[in-house]
Amino acid sequence: MAARIDEQIRIAREAELKYRGIFENTTEGIFLTSCEGRFLLANPAIARILGYDAPEELVASVTDISRQLYVNHDDREKIFSKLLAHNGVTECELKFYRKDKQQIWVLLRIRLIRDEKGAPLHLEGLLTDITDRKRAEEALQQAYKSLEQKVAERTAANQQLQEALAEREVLLKEIHHRVKNNLQIIASLLDLQTDAIIDDHTRGYFLESRNRIQAMAMIHEMLYQTNDLVVIDLARYLERLTSSLLPLYVSEGRISLLFELREVAIGLDEAIPCGLIVNELVSNCLKYAFPDGRQGTLKVGLNAADDGMVTLTVEDDGVGLPQVLDFKEVETLGLQLVNLLVKQLWGTIELTGSPGALFKIRFPKHQANL
Repeated sequence: MAARIDEQIRIAREAELKYRGIFENTTEGIFLTSCEGRFLLANPAIARILGYDAPEELVASVTDISRQLYVNHDDREKIFSKLLAHNGVTECELKFYRKDKQQIWVLLRIRLIRDEKGAPLHLEGLLTDITDRKRAEEALQQAYKSLEQKVAERTAANQQLQEALAEREVLLKEIHHRVKNNLQIIASLLDLQTDAIIDDHTRGYFLESRNRIQAMAMIHEMLYQTNDLVVIDLARYLERLTSSLLPLYVSEGRISLLFELREVAIGLDEAIPCGLIVNELVSNCLKYAFPDGRQGTLKVGLNAADDGMVTLTVEDDGVGLPQVLDFKEVETLGLQLVNLLVKQLWGTIELTGSPGALFKIRFPKHQANL
């Protein structure tokens, strides 16, 4: 019997030493308090967390936990009321005062110990310093709020940009519409003036000027009618332009029009020179390539290579140009204008064909200015 008692005492002492070691060396604060709010027991970790040199100092100094530790004094009463109403562990995050009055965040796990009759005896629990985590959460929350604000500002800026772009689109449409109208008015005035001119040679000058103006007006009309206000479908434009010139010079059915046009989108700065070039070359062809009612074919071609070079061709099977003619040195306004416009496009022009004539213009395609 004595041996068994000694063994039980030895086991109990070993268990006490084991749990004493845990109590003394754990990084979590362990405590025991009275129901009234005084420390009965504290380990070194909770003293260190709360800024005291030793557990004994903490127990002796803190005589009113709710007033001395809780930043919000009512929190302890709420926790105690909850423990009275429900058994088990209550866990909460709170702000505590340290000894130096610095505020820290703590995670409190606490339960109410009762006697065999269910009456409250004392409170025991664990205390963990979570200040660093809470600061990180607050910093993250602040960063999130800042990000939300920046997103809201960016959204507002994008909305303003969209509104500005919409206004710009309306303005550009109105500009193209007005330019087209003004050019058509000029063309109409030239038409009226032409009716009063008796000399065929002089009348031709007016008609050529009218056609050039109409070629530019057609570009602005097409831009006004499309959603893209700065880029034009060159193939569609050249087909429409050439088709409009044919009835001005020849009777129906005498000249056949052929088109070999690949889709090429270019900006206004390139479209206008291209249109004027085609206007001059097609007009010259219709006036001079098929004399005396001769029938024939006029072909307009367009293609864009992978290297960014655009090739524009105007070809006919008419009588052709005199072999001794250097078309780059002619004094006629039309071909002079063609050569100047090709230079404006930073391109080159070649003339071949026998019989007939084939003008080939090559120029680099530039990105439209948006």
